[in-house]
Amino acid sequence: KKGENGLALDTNSFLTLANSFKSKEYKNLTNAEKFVLNFAALYKNFTKNNDPLNTFPSLNNYLARFIKNEEVKDRIINLIKNRDWLEIYQKEENKDKAVIYTSFEFRRGRDFEIAKIISKANMQSIGDDYYGRYKTWFYPNNLKPIKDEILNINAGGCAIFPDYPVSKNPNNNVEHDGHIYNVINLKRIDPSSEMKEFGFEPGKTRDDLQFLVHMTEGPNQYLELNVIKNLLNIPKDTFLSESLISCNNKNTFGDRTYGVVLSQANTNTISASNYDQFSGFKKAKESALRLMHSAERGEFSLKFLENLGIEDVDKREFAEFYKNNIANKTSLSQFIDSKEYKIGQHTITGKQIKNAIQKYQNYLTTPVNNSYANEIVGYRPKIKAAIAKWPYIVSMEDEFLKFVRENDLPLIII
Repeated sequence: KKGENGLALDTNSFLTLANSFKSKEYKNLTNAEKFVLNFAALYKNFTKNNDPLNTFPSLNNYLARFIKNEEVKDRIINLIKNRDWLEIYQKEENKDKAVIYTSFEFRRGRDFEIAKIISKANMQSIGDDYYGRYKTWFYPNNLKPIKDEILNINAGGCAIFPDYPVSKNPNNNVEHDGHIYNVINLKRIDPSSEMKEFGFEPGKTRDDLQFLVHMTEGPNQYLELNVIKNLLNIPKDTFLSESLISCNNKNTFGDRTYGVVLSQANTNTISASNYDQFSGFKKAKESALRLMHSAERGEFSLKFLENLGIEDVDKREFAEFYKNNIANKTSLSQFIDSKEYKIGQHTITGKQIKNAIQKYQNYLTTPVNNSYANEIVGYRPKIKAAIAKWPYIVSMEDEFLKFVRENDLPLIII
């Protein structure tokens, strides 16, 4: 099949990849970044209506088979989805909006650099004359607003490392009404019990656990929870209100009873506060991204540095530290206690980082009053378990249990 420029799409893809290899910027990428670029450049034409997975299901199957790291897979899909980013940015009359949207899409790691390399290589594959007409688009002054906004995003980056079952222990299986459920009843577990035997990461006791949750309400839990599941399973821009709860603080929004336990990349945490941000029930992309400029967005960096006892770290230094050391982590256990990390002019250890982040999470889950529920706004989290603030499975709503078993989820009772 030929593209609008008359070049066969497979030829265009291979030429784009070959031109990427020749660029000096490509040589400065890490091997992991080169892998992301290579895949995105090769498959950039596998999309229609900015929806690569639904356009070509085989691409999704291939990604699922060969790429196990969800973050890497999401980055590749995002680069393919946004293959026309530069043209859209140039033609958008509302430049402030264009900057906010583009910077959010390329907020992770060096994805903006990767996107620029692919776009330039793609134009060069069409021909020197074609590239010559548009090369000013790549001038630093033209793209500086995006680069600056990505810096701001990382300078205000959030970090929350919630717990969720990473495996199912058959010993947790419970039979109810002819069905088997994998139940973790925290009400019946000793507070000091090691939670590895119940399917959690090692090194956690019951009272250490903190869950990122979205709770639902309404007469039909099955319908409500399936709406959430379907929203999160499609490659669309889905923003969700969440809360961080613990065994000692189970306050949920509206004191709701049923919900789901989530995992979420730190780069997908839009804002977090230990109170309700009143972000609204329906979050359009533009309104949700405005929260990235809110006071709540920058609270993590302030609390994190305060917990470390450090004051003299500027925005650029924190952004660099966050991007290289926190944004790409999925668990606190990935910080090595004895390893040294640089933040500005300071050297800190992995253990200090873990303690500072844990102290921040404890701050989020510390009740302000009896009606307290913190609010975290997240982007496309993953469902890891079902959760219920209810003492016994025998008296839980049938519609909720139907959702649990149809999706083969562990059920946490808190």
